[in-house]
Amino acid sequence: MKIKKAGHIEIFCGCMFSGKTTHLIKRIAQLKKSGAKIQVFNFHLDERYGKNNIISHDGKKIKCEMAKNSTDILKHIKKDTDVVAIDEIHFFNKNLVNLCTKLADNGKIVLTSGLDKDAFGKPFETATLIMAEAEYVKKVHAKCELCTDKASFSYRTNEDKNTISVGAKDKYIPLCRNCFNVEYKNRSKK
Repeated sequence: MKIKKAGHIEIFCGCMFSGKTTHLIKRIAQLKKSGAKIQVFNFHLDERYGKNNIISHDGKKIKCEMAKNSTDILKHIKKDTDVVAIDEIHFFNKNLVNLCTKLADNGKIVLTSGLDKDAFGKPFETATLIMAEAEYVKKVHAKCELCTDKASFSYRTNEDKNTISVGAKDKYIPLCRNCFNVEYKNRSKK
């Protein structure tokens, strides 16, 4: 009996400006060098640095397809694709977890990247569930904007109360746990 080789899931997660997308792009480049056929996807509303590209905050970029949901991704995956890479996973609903698992079970390498917590410090469900399914989890950190310690929180600098609010330095700064808690306490006193 021949056993079919299973793929696996990798995730790069952390706060804003921690290098998640940079790690994803580096991993894609590494697999491309080995001859893998790769498809890259991003959430359709993430046009901060241009459409049909994944672009890191430090300017690294790679072409991608835009998707509204996991069904969009599935219908665009080609049979001969070896690797499926998905950036900004926190924007997708939890159906993405089932897609990632199905792809890995069918022998594909699935690379994912996204925020692990929202601007209120609450876990993003999709990212949390993918972390539980992933064989490889890399948690990355930024430098706290206020004290320079390791940051693991994305603090929203405006009063927007929406969980999903696409932005960059215009809306967010990375903070350590202590500075994040202090800033939110100060905000609630206003």
